[in-house]
Amino acid sequence: ATPSLIDLIHNVTKEVPYPGTSQTLRENWNGFVGVLGSGSDYTAFLHHYGIPAVSLEFNGPYGVYHSVYDSMHWMESFGDPTFDFYVTLAQTFGLIGMRLADYKIIAFDFVKYGDALSTYQSEAEYLAEKYQMDLNFDTLTTAISNFAASAAVVNTEIENAIASGDYNKQLNDRLLYTERYFIGLGLPQRPYYKHVVQAPGLYQGYAPQIFPGITQAIQNDNASVAQAQIQLTSFFINKAANFLQTGSG
Repeated sequence: ATPSLIDLIHNVTKEVPYPGTSQTLRENWNGFVGVLGSGSDYTAFLHHYGIPAVSLEFNGPYGVYHSVYDSMHWMESFGDPTFDFYVTLAQTFGLIGMRLADYKIIAFDFVKYGDALSTYQSEAEYLAEKYQMDLNFDTLTTAISNFAASAAVVNTEIENAIASGDYNKQLNDRLLYTERYFIGLGLPQRPYYKHVVQAPGLYQGYAPQIFPGITQAIQNDNASVAQAQIQLTSFFINKAANFLQTGSG
């Protein structure tokens, strides 16, 4: 999921029962929310237009993927014979949708987003070190710090709005549209993918890549492009931070 949805997902799964137990889904899940790559309908919405997205699934032994045995017979016989896990996913998706639609203040958490950006930077710096590439990440550090500061200010606004019980359209618009300010000029070699924070990897199939412009340039051993992508990524993170706090891009 996009990081702004992590807190909502955690809260919803505390309310959904886990099949065959008296526990909740959250009690049977480690809480990890991964980065979105590709391979599903959210691709265009998130990676091209900057619309927040979530993908939910259960995992387990599954040796029939894309084979002739990948069928309803397999599901009815082995995968989920009682379809209890289908129900659980429907309940989870449904409750997420209801809370997003019904809450007076949109249930996005950009503090978590700021934390995720910091983690992604650490991963990018580690990759640069691994490739023995000397890059300057100062502008990215500053941009992420600015975003985290804006998120903290807005989090206080959210708490005050919830306490008052008022609907705040101006605040909701900022929460709703901030993700779109991560949409950049298009990634090198694949301009359709415009999100500077995540994209499917160029050579990774459906798997995600964080800070894809930076990461791919490092993997291509192209320091000048990597440095330029650091500057571009920082620019759009700063734009998102400014819009989140002020409503102005």
